[in-house]
Amino acid sequence: MTEFIPDLWLYKTKHTRRMNLRNVFHVNTEKDLDYLTNEPSRLTHELAKLYRYIEYKISEIYKNLENNIMVIVSCNSAKYIGPLIIACFLIKYGKMPIGDVLNTMKSKQADVFDGQIMYSQVLERFGD
Repeated sequence: MTEFIPDLWLYKTKHTRRMNLRNVFHVNTEKDLDYLTNEPSRLTHELAKLYRYIEYKISEIYKNLENNIMVIVSCNSAKYIGPLIIACFLIKYGKMPIGDVLNTMKSKQADVFDGQIMYSQVLERFGD
């Protein structure tokens, strides 16, 4: 578990299963994004759905943080989809350049975006 900004946490989904999430806004990407595949013919469609999902979730994250409600973003490995959502949040609402966001996130959790950065086009859309 890593706190990227005050009250914005990244967890592996398995670590949230026994938590009391009553006063927490939980973005459970593993449950929400069960449609993602690696099938090339569906990539454009799935990226469009992912973009809409992220846009909606980061606005919800913003509202909850504004109301002093802790936010947990979780995904299976806490390396890709969860960090992608947090990165998009920091780009859009924190007005941070993509490079600064990635460096800051890696300084707090070295294995985020381990290997190549997937979905870089999503980050670029939020950076415009």
